[in-house]
Amino acid sequence: MTRTCSDCAAPICERSKGRCRSCARVAANRTPAMRAASREAMRRMNQSPQLRVLQVSARAMTPDWCPHGYSGLNRKMIAEGFEESERRRIIEDDMAARCRRSGAIA
Repeated sequence: MTRTCSDCAAPICERSKGRCRSCARVAANRTPAMRAASREAMRRMNQSPQLRVLQVSARAMTPDWCPHGYSGLNRKMIAEGFEESERRRIIEDDMAARCRRSGAIA
């Protein structure tokens, strides 16, 4: 006989303590102490020097003309050897196509 989660009736293994993983996570996040601990851990992580170095280096690799949402594509095209004029044209064309599809530009 298989066991089921006490909250959502999803099948769970014998080692589980009565809840599936997602229900256990939701239940744990309901307590103020758990939420405070999570916020504190994120605050400490965001203050780490290693993370700051990564953030600064990522910003340094993104030129001013490149929107934030396209920085990953820009880095990929740099790695593949695209010239700046080509990268700029490709990104601007993609932005214009997205605007046309969304109906922002008639």
